[in-house]
Amino acid sequence: MLLGPNAGSLAVAFGATAQQDGGTPGVVATSGPLAAILTLAGYVVVLAAASVWLSRRRDQT
Repeated sequence: MLLGPNAGSLAVAFGATAQQDGGTPGVVATSGPLAAILTLAGYVVVLAAASVWLSRRRDQT
């Protein structure tokens, strides 16, 4: 459920060379592409909702 490993897994799914094959450091296929997409989309949804909530809470007069 961490951001970095899932981003690396998604990069491998798009064709990037994994770190163990001499590719970019940090690009490791630790999960499948579906799990990576769902995790990254979850981060986007949660962070967007938190920013909307915080801005509405802060900007009330």
